[in-house]
Amino acid sequence: MSWVNFSLSVEGLPAFERKFNRVADDFKDFRPIWVEVGKVFYDVEKKLFASSGSSGASGKWAPLKPKYAAIKAKHWPAGAAAGPMHRTFATRNSLTKGGAGAVYQSNADELTIGTGLDYPGYHLRASGNRPARKVIDMTDKDLMTISKVIQRELLKSVKREGFDVAGYDQMKGFKAL
Repeated sequence: MSWVNFSLSVEGLPAFERKFNRVADDFKDFRPIWVEVGKVFYDVEKKLFASSGSSGASGKWAPLKPKYAAIKAKHWPAGAAAGPMHRTFATRNSLTKGGAGAVYQSNADELTIGTGLDYPGYHLRASGNRPARKVIDMTDKDLMTISKVIQRELLKSVKREGFDVAGYDQMKGFKAL
């Protein structure tokens, strides 16, 4: 029996790994699966930004300091109204819509998804007066959803090849988030 290892790494978070053992040796191209994983990622990110971080593992983002909130309201009123991490909406758009700065690179066995913007990196950890506001902040439930999406897609592929797979009927009704 062959195993496929899946790992997810996000700067500032512990590594997440899962093994899938229901895969034929010749299953080599995960790109169709990465499309489905990308959909889950973008949905998680939309919820994170809509909730000002509340839906993430670290909880709600700290409010803006009064002095900066006043500056932001004057220069970026729409961003100020939307809350932390929305000054120009560039970070949100890169992580939810594939906007400028978005990173989505896939090949047969790897997916890299996120943002190439520098600004969000400053918020991974608190520093001085700046609190941490993680813009990629997956919960255990989010990670499990990604695992189930991968498993479902692998099972669909194996089933398409004519194999009888235990558990497939239960998985095909699974909906991500």
